[in-house]
Amino acid sequence: MLAAGIQSLALDELEGHLRDDIDRQIINGQNLLEQSFKVAIGQIGSATSLKTEFKKVTVMKTQKTEKIIGAVGFGAFAVISVCSLFSNVVETNASQKLIGLAAIAFTGGLLFASAHAWRVLPVIPTKSLRITLAIASAVLGAVATAFVFNVVMPRFNLSLAQIAVTALWALQPLIVGSALAGGLIEAANRRLTSAT
Repeated sequence: MLAAGIQSLALDELEGHLRDDIDRQIINGQNLLEQSFKVAIGQIGSATSLKTEFKKVTVMKTQKTEKIIGAVGFGAFAVISVCSLFSNVVETNASQKLIGLAAIAFTGGLLFASAHAWRVLPVIPTKSLRITLAIASAVLGAVATAFVFNVVMPRFNLSLAQIAVTALWALQPLIVGSALAGGLIEAANRRLTSAT
């Protein structure tokens, strides 16, 4: 099991299951110690199948953690954005508030869609190409957002309210690029993991 790359903590858990199974068989009078050991080993499975199962569990835990982090991050973004739209400092009018709220809702929709984008994105089996495309997508989104902030917005004499609303919409290329990058990596991870 160690040679197959299964960590020692997992081996301790497997050993516990093996001992429990042997004890249960002996108590039930099904087998002698040696026979119980062989039956229990057969039920645990091969090192390769166990490694595959442990990898799936690790991927699932990582995905759950990423979803929690994403939800908390979006929640913080939404709260801060809504507070700024409705604060006395920014002084937005009703139409600016609606446009700003639409940007926040659009961001939430993009983030939700990005969690499922892997289903429609192509699987790029070459890890280096996949990472290159993911980085390019994220960088392109960041460059587009930076362009809006540094080139487009300074050309207009915007009020603080207009800047706040425009900034919410200017973040969309960054979010789309990041979502595409994450989706490409997720598509490969899920499809390659399910294939094993």
